[in-house]
Amino acid sequence: MAGCGGSQSPRRLSTLLQLLQFKGMAPCDPADRKGLNPFFIPMATDVDGTKVGLLRWPTPEHLAMPLVRSNSGSSPSSGLQLLATDVDHYIKRIAAEEDFKGSPMAREVIALANNGLWDSQEPYVAGSVKKLGYGVESPAA
Repeated sequence: MAGCGGSQSPRRLSTLLQLLQFKGMAPCDPADRKGLNPFFIPMATDVDGTKVGLLRWPTPEHLAMPLVRSNSGSSPSSGLQLLATDVDHYIKRIAAEEDFKGSPMAREVIALANNGLWDSQEPYVAGSVKKLGYGVESPAA
């Protein structure tokens, strides 16, 4: 990813982008940062101008970049909101949300979320959230 302070793109970035599109967002140019936090790397935007992207701040390069939302559109609240500590956590969150709400696309989303996991990563198992009995609180993006 050019302009990311030497950081490499998250390994499952393409999976994230597919899932953000599933949630109604459109990919955007990461280099188009006018008016945005200088540490924010936009990846996708919604119709309101809210963007989801990575936060590249002064940390060791081996640390994962958090996924954040920038309320830069018509929203009265500006700034960044943490969505997940890394891309993999957000991918799993989307799978859990779609599974919990019984989305007709849940199976496809879960399969996509489980594709390309590291050997040490646990796949999301359909029904896991309901089995816990706590539910989920879904962010806007």
